[in-house]
Amino acid sequence: MKKNMVYRIGLPVIIGVQLALSAFVLAEDKKPAPGDAAVVNGKSITVLELDRGVESRMQQLARRGQPPDQAQTGMLRKTVLEELINIELLSQESKKKGIKVEESAIGNRLQTLKSTFPDEKSFAEALAKDQMTESDLKSRIEKGLLIQELVSQEIVQKVSISAEESRAFYDSNPDAFKQPEQVHASHILIKVDPKGGDAAKKKARKDMEEILKKLKKGEDFAALAKQHSQCPSKEKGGDLGFMGRGQTVKPFEDVAFGLKPGETSGIVETEFGFHIVRVLEKKPERIVPYEEAKESLQKHLKDVKIQTEVGRYIDGLRANAKVERPIAEQVK
Repeated sequence: MKKNMVYRIGLPVIIGVQLALSAFVLAEDKKPAPGDAAVVNGKSITVLELDRGVESRMQQLARRGQPPDQAQTGMLRKTVLEELINIELLSQESKKKGIKVEESAIGNRLQTLKSTFPDEKSFAEALAKDQMTESDLKSRIEKGLLIQELVSQEIVQKVSISAEESRAFYDSNPDAFKQPEQVHASHILIKVDPKGGDAAKKKARKDMEEILKKLKKGEDFAALAKQHSQCPSKEKGGDLGFMGRGQTVKPFEDVAFGLKPGETSGIVETEFGFHIVRVLEKKPERIVPYEEAKESLQKHLKDVKIQTEVGRYIDGLRANAKVERPIAEQVK
């Protein structure tokens, strides 16, 4: 009922880099060549690697319903190239510091990636499509793990948030801790096949009317949900947990927020089918107390500080690096 980026330099993304099929192309010491998008301290980032990165990002945006136009694509290409340069700088720094990763860690990451495919054949086809071998992929995974360990040693382990910092943020941003009214609801759902026409709709409603009769006779709501509901929540007796406004379709929301705790609705029609809704409890709008918010707030503030420090760290690496962009005119 209730309604991953590879190239950004941050901890979640560095972890994503480890598993991305097209995140890296192995580089060799060389001068700028026709196939190079950039050369970082003598290490190549190829045009093929850049193209793969841009395509991956465009697919992500398309899945979010935000396909870039031509002007945005040009800017995206430039952004991805700079991010690939950052990744290469971090990789080189990890080697300078003598950071190592266990072969078992690489193997575990590889198996995790393989497990996202239905079988070995599908995995091999994905590698072939990206013009990669399993050995190439292991090298890329190792590179990602090295970067992760570098960031952990040089930044994460040195970052902390004091109680004074988190309290000051809490006191200065009261609106950030407003929790709107919430309702804890359960439901029973009988779906309607949109291709089934009026006959399917009538049958679904009739089935729901029979369930409603049983409820009125005193039968247990959770037991009926487990027996009849066609929503995954049936495994929990129809329990949807707490929800705020805007988290579900409006007809359902209007009924749920209109009921009092312990009340059960009649039959409610939505785009999903027919529902019977029961409200278990409600929480009024409130300001979340500091003690309740403290743990997640400190984690959030630490993540923000880590992102800032990673940016500064990369700026330092860039200041001492030789970066050439032989196709810069193509990514403006």
